[in-house]
Amino acid sequence: DGIFLSNDGTGTNSVTVTGTVTGGSGVAREGIDTRGGAATVSTVTLNSGAAVSAASGTAILNDEGIANVTVNSGAGVTGAINLGDGADSITFNGGDFSAVTSFDGGLGAGDSLTFKGVTGTVAGGNVTGMESVVVDTGSDMTFSGTLSTGQLTATNTGSGALKVTSTG
Repeated sequence: DGIFLSNDGTGTNSVTVTGTVTGGSGVAREGIDTRGGAATVSTVTLNSGAAVSAASGTAILNDEGIANVTVNSGAGVTGAINLGDGADSITFNGGDFSAVTSFDGGLGAGDSLTFKGVTGTVAGGNVTGMESVVVDTGSDMTFSGTLSTGQLTATNTGSGALKVTSTG
């Protein structure tokens, strides 16, 4: 079920997906599961045609190492993205985040969530453990409810908008 990468030392884990990856149900049945020591860097790149999900509800999981997840145009994630310890990043570079149930940077400082060239709405309560949220070039984003982050940045060199709305 799914893809499992493990590196108990230092170095890198890297996976690039262009097709469908489906994890199972229950514990340790994620769509993509990357593991390593604190010094391990895991890079997950979803390119056009990639669709990652899991019956367990966790599409992408990383443990204590550093994780860099990029979802490019034509790719999508269904379920939670839980990145654990480390200075992690999630970037939606035109990719589909409409079915993501959790954007979790985990413990540790330096976690970031970036939206670039996308349009959509994210419930603020689904964003946890992110010290930085960036709405980048060409994005039209709405955050509903409460968004808790150390820094919210709108960097817009072209078209796009940032909207923060309250539900109560």
